[in-house]
Amino acid sequence: MRRKLSKELKRTGLTLREFGHMVARKYRKHVEAETVRALIQEQSSQISSNAFEALLSILSALPDRPAHVPKSTYSKASRRISFNEDMRVQLIAELQRTQIVISDLVKRLKHERDRKALAHRLTRWKRGTVDTVPEDEWLSVIEYLGTIPDAIKSTPSVTPVESQSVEVVRSMPPIAKPAGAQKKAALTNMDDTRAVPDLALNDVGPAKPRARMKRYRLGESLKRLGYIVISDELYNRLHEERKRTLLSPRRLLASATRPPPDLTSKQVRDWFLGNTLAAEKEHLEWVLNAYADLPDANDV
Repeated sequence: MRRKLSKELKRTGLTLREFGHMVARKYRKHVEAETVRALIQEQSSQISSNAFEALLSILSALPDRPAHVPKSTYSKASRRISFNEDMRVQLIAELQRTQIVISDLVKRLKHERDRKALAHRLTRWKRGTVDTVPEDEWLSVIEYLGTIPDAIKSTPSVTPVESQSVEVVRSMPPIAKPAGAQKKAALTNMDDTRAVPDLALNDVGPAKPRARMKRYRLGESLKRLGYIVISDELYNRLHEERKRTLLSPRRLLASATRPPPDLTSKQVRDWFLGNTLAAEKEHLEWVLNAYADLPDANDV
């Protein structure tokens, strides 16, 4: 079966890796994720005997290798698509879900000679410093990440109160918050001794309008990853809590004894700035609860 697969690959002019990307894009429903990963990582020995029949069926329907084949799969002539915030958030979410770092990802996706350039491009995508990306390359990266199972997560640092959701959090009435060691901090493990206001009232402006919210729609892939839209109500709630406590996102996270391991102050800061319009539900709940656990700035 492996000989037949090699023969068909030679006929079509595809490498095992290129065929893997094609399968991920067009035939994902018919091929197991483990098989797609084995193809992309060029590990034919990891392909089960049951998978060969489906792969050979796909290959047999493909035409013979064209007369002229480009040397590289990446080309400036490749169709480019606009790179938006949803795509950046999706990439970050997939990297966090799989716990794979860019250097390891490019090793699985590219031959050695192409890895450095792809790593550079992926870093720019993650930072959101590009306006467009090659469509084929974007799909290859996202589709491959989609074949990787969730990483085994450590014991969560946030203990939910029954099944409290963001909707419950945002509908809670104002709470009288006792100062000092008497305050309740079971949810977020906040340390009062470190939660000292680091902002001046004059430096905390109102929430800025987010023009992009009018046409923003959360993609299905992000919904499946546990993301929700930071609605105007939640956006205003964040700003109200920051103004009430005069605590920056950086100090908020630093004041928690066990903050979520994959939540950074930059992520939270982007929520406040309106740069990011969606957030992981658990992260948003944690931040709102962390602020709610803190006393008013004038009580500290």
